[in-house]
Amino acid sequence: MAEAVFESKNIALNWMRRENIALGNAKPIELCDTDKGAAQVRRVLSAIEHGNSA
Repeated sequence: MAEAVFESKNIALNWMRRENIALGNAKPIELCDTDKGAAQVRRVLSAIEHGNSA
């Protein structure tokens, strides 16, 4: 999903590996280990995709 949102594998990987304020300063890649964490990451990606900053 990140790759589709950012239209670049490299940008998506960078985003997944950096701390994200919208995720409580967690790295998205670390949250994807659980269903709950993955849902949080998808929520933020969806917000970015629809023009909201996250």
